[in-house]
Amino acid sequence: MLRKYIYPLYMIFFEMPIIAVYLAGITGVSHWISNYERAQIQQLVEKRDEAIGMKIMPEQIREREQYLK
Repeated sequence: MLRKYIYPLYMIFFEMPIIAVYLAGITGVSHWISNYERAQIQQLVEKRDEAIGMKIMPEQIREREQYLK
């Protein structure tokens, strides 16, 4: 009787995370995440360079972006 509750809990909390990590490694999910983070950093650097070039403050950049949307 107790087995029918314990085994599914064991599978959910111990085996499935191991399988999920293994599959994530095979499919390259970590590369997708790192590429996304790299793109975000590049956008921030471009915005910073734009702000330095225009000699404006970050608040003014946000206002300008909201205006353009």
